[in-house]
Amino acid sequence: MLSATQVCLQLRGRSLLRGIDLQVLPGELHVVLGANGAGKSSLLQLLAGGRTPDLGQVRINGQLLQRLSLIDLARRRAVVTQNEAQAPQITAWQAVNLGRHPYVGESFNSARNAVRTAMHRTGCLPLADRMVPTLSGGERARVRMARALAQLASPVSEPQYLLLDEPTASLDLAWQHRTLKLARDLCSEGLGVVAVLHDPNMAMRYADTVSLMRNGTVTDSGPSERVLSATTLSVLYGLPLQTHHLPGGRAVLTAR
Repeated sequence: MLSATQVCLQLRGRSLLRGIDLQVLPGELHVVLGANGAGKSSLLQLLAGGRTPDLGQVRINGQLLQRLSLIDLARRRAVVTQNEAQAPQITAWQAVNLGRHPYVGESFNSARNAVRTAMHRTGCLPLADRMVPTLSGGERARVRMARALAQLASPVSEPQYLLLDEPTASLDLAWQHRTLKLARDLCSEGLGVVAVLHDPNMAMRYADTVSLMRNGTVTDSGPSERVLSATTLSVLYGLPLQTHHLPGGRAVLTAR
């Protein structure tokens, strides 16, 4: 389990996160929703070990993140960020291969197979020889996803976790669904996945559990079918919403 217990985070005297409890189980797709500035990305950074909480604890499979070596942590969790400050001057294949750095000394064939499989699953194998700066925003997002999959392609003896910060932001509609469908497939293979999203309809379709954030706190957390009500989300976003039930039983939210 990946867990945060009463975590608090401050930056230059400003409280970013306050008293957050969160649990992500292996095989679970856990979505975090909230308005801009709610603290979603800050929470993901804490769960990834990129930042240390001022109060509280973050644990992965019972171990404190700060007590793990960088290599041990990298073998247990991978992070997909929204973007990179500067596109590296390398090919897409080389960018994905960076995910194999925690496995120093592995065979060439092992690394190649992991990279090829990851790129195939994210639909970016045809981009393998392209330089990253020549790729579109959506193509780069898929390469970053492939790199994370390559990083987790050598299972350890403990559950692994994938942390996604707005993974659909740069993608067209088809790839938004393909990416979250891939996240669901990864969960069925035993990974725990945390995804920060902005679209509650995507959360309704793909999430097992959902946490709602507002002003640096988690206001509700639980099964998606309970948490994602029009009444609750209208308050969260300050926008009147209503639920529509489609043929087959699936529900969608629209603004009134």
